[in-house]
Amino acid sequence: MILQFNKKYNFAEKIINSIPSKFFEFATESEYIDELLKYRDVANTKDIKIHTIRDDFKNRWNVGRSIHFCEWSKKPYNSRNIQFAPLMTVLKIQNVKILEYFMTASETSYKMPDDTIYGIEIDGIRLKREAMYQFSKNDGFPNLIEFFKYFKRFEGKIIHWTDFAY
Repeated sequence: MILQFNKKYNFAEKIINSIPSKFFEFATESEYIDELLKYRDVANTKDIKIHTIRDDFKNRWNVGRSIHFCEWSKKPYNSRNIQFAPLMTVLKIQNVKILEYFMTASETSYKMPDDTIYGIEIDGIRLKREAMYQFSKNDGFPNLIEFFKYFKRFEGKIIHWTDFAY
């Protein structure tokens, strides 16, 4: 199944950095091999993205499902998809909630510059602030402010293609 990614945060390069190079050896049969190798060659960031967060109202994302990592070649929905990484498999799924609180900030919340207070809950467990920061980095965001600007209130799944889990 296709996972479409936003170019704004350089997610493609961060995902490539999270995939062991042995998986690129098997990519030679892909119709996208030229794009795969191009992305692999220009991935010069040390940042990673080891999972993604998606809503999944139809419960389509499950362990064992194939992942096609793609981004638009030009304008979203009006250009072709480019597969930028080798085919991977969903290794683990976790539930995630991005919560907006109406209370004072605590060790399980983060206060934004506009005074909005957010928290993250994974499989029913609230993350402490340091764990929230690491979670946002693992999802490819530079900091919690950008992460919470992107997600605000949200409920969905964490899709893992590495062995890491929370």
